[in-house]
Formats: sequence, C-alpha cells, structure tokens
Amino acid sequence: MPPIHLSPEQTPEQRKRAAKAMGRRRWAGVPSAQRSELMRQLAARSDRRTKGKERCPCGRMTLKRAQDRAGRDGKGLDHLPGCTFYRAAVAPLKRPA
Repeated sequence: MPPIHLSPEQTPEQRKRAAKAMGRRRWAGVPSAQRSELMRQLAARSDRRTKGKERCPCGRMTLKRAQDRAGRDGKGLDHLPGCTFYRAAVAPLKRPA
C-alpha cells in the first residue's frame, strides 16, 4: 500500500480522503464489537465532568453514582452485563437512624 499522509498543500477534500483512509487502515482486522468496547472505554475516561473520579468496574458511571443507585440487595442498577459492582463490597450500607 502506498503511504498516506496529510500536508498543508492538500485541498480539504484530499485531506478528508486521506484521513478516512488512515482510519480504515488503523482499524483493519479489528472486529466491530472490540472497536465499540475500546471507544466506550475511551469515552468513559475522557469525560471532563468525571475526570479523576473513580468509576465502577464497567466504567458506565462514577463510583459515587453507582453507590447511590444501588438497590437494597447491594446490586447496582443500569450497569453493563457482567459488571461486578456490589455496593456492599465498596462501602457498607447506611442504616436509617
């Protein structure tokens, strides 16, 4: 394959075509499910509102939100299938006074 490059001398259309070709080459051979999972993880890490905050194992929400949304049995709600979050393992349940 010929090398693909971006340069200031290219027209916007040429740059767009070259960028698309680079993206196709970068992800060649990677299944779409794996691409989706990697992009989900990347998006979870780069959210500015939650930057630096701990997240639940599936990465869908912050740990504090997961604890707040946990049911009485300790299982968190709205997690991805296979998430191992349990409120009891992270913090003891609060008992009403």
